[in-house]
Parts: sequence; structure tokens; C-alpha cells
Amino acid sequence: MHSSATTGFGPYYDAAEPKPLHPILESARPWLTGNGLALDLGAGTGKTSVFLADLGYQVVAVEPDPEGLSRLHARCEGDPRITVCEARFEDFDPPKCQAAVSILSLFFLERSRLDPFLERLLAAIEPGGVFVGQLLGPNDTWVADGCAGHTRSDVEALFASFDLRVWDEVEKDAVTVLGDPKHWHVHHIVATKRQPSSVDMTPPLR
Repeated sequence: MHSSATTGFGPYYDAAEPKPLHPILESARPWLTGNGLALDLGAGTGKTSVFLADLGYQVVAVEPDPEGLSRLHARCEGDPRITVCEARFEDFDPPKCQAAVSILSLFFLERSRLDPFLERLLAAIEPGGVFVGQLLGPNDTWVADGCAGHTRSDVEALFASFDLRVWDEVEKDAVTVLGDPKHWHVHHIVATKRQPSSVDMTPPLR
């Protein structure tokens, strides 16, 4: 597994805190209606949770990392719009929601644990609701370290009941937020859940 999963995310939080919100959130704005419940999965220090709450959502901020939880509580304590939930993704039972957001977090699970969770998460999104987040492609450096990787076909299968509003597959050599060199292969995804097909109640011809 990637070293951050075992050594803790404190240095990452320190480096990421001054940075602006991830640009995919701005790309998703047309579909983030601010109505109902939003899940922030891997909430970290809570910046995205506050962003979602400011749009009008009630937010459940899910974070498994003790350091992240400490910073999350410090930012969100007393805010009635945000409920902090300590849970690992694979142990979290997603409630019905209008938005599920996970910024650069889901793929730290191994594929065998991530896919069952993703199925539950995507099933919990109400028709018309939105998923915003990232999955790693198979060529990403971290996939060799145990993180989950998904091909384009995998993404299409996972989101078969969604309309992919933004699907930006990026593969490049760059650095992490800590400045470490890395080969990135990332699917940036904004997807809205389709309304269920109407049922034709016309009786069959005899």
C-alpha cells in the first residue's frame, strides 16, 4: 500500500491546506444543486465539507485518519450543517444522498475492497444526484504500491446508470503535493444518476 496509508497523512494535510479547492469542484458546480444530503468521503481537514455546506447541503464528512479527524473537528465543530463520521470507507454504510464527493481519496483502498464500496456508494445516490471524485488509471505509480486502478472500461461499467458529465483522463509525469516525483494516471469524474426508466403500463395486445 502507498506509504501515506501507513505513515499518516499529517504532512499531506500541512502541504494541502493552503492550496485552493480541487478544480473538479468548480467543474461540478452546474450539478451541485445544494439540495439535500452530501457525503464528503475522505474529508481530511474539511475544506470540501465547508464548500458543500455553503452551497446548501447538509454534509456527512467521513474520515478514517486520526490526524484528519482532529483537523476536521477543529474546523467543523459547532457547525450544524456538518456531521463528522469516523469510519473507514469499507465499513461505512452510505445513506441515501443527493451528492457524493471524494477528492483524491477513494483509490487508497485496494481494488478488492474499493469496488464493493463503490457499488454501495453509487447505489445510495438518488436519481438526479451527482458523484464527484477521482479513480486511478492502471498506469499510475501508486497502483503498483497497492492502490486501486481502473481502466476506461471499468469506469464505464461502474457508472453504467449515470451520465458522465465530466470525464477527464490525465496521464503525466509530475509530483505529489509533497513534491515527490510520480507518474499520474487519473480519471477525474463528475457523473449524474439517471432517472429510472418509466414503466410502460399499457396492457399487451391480444
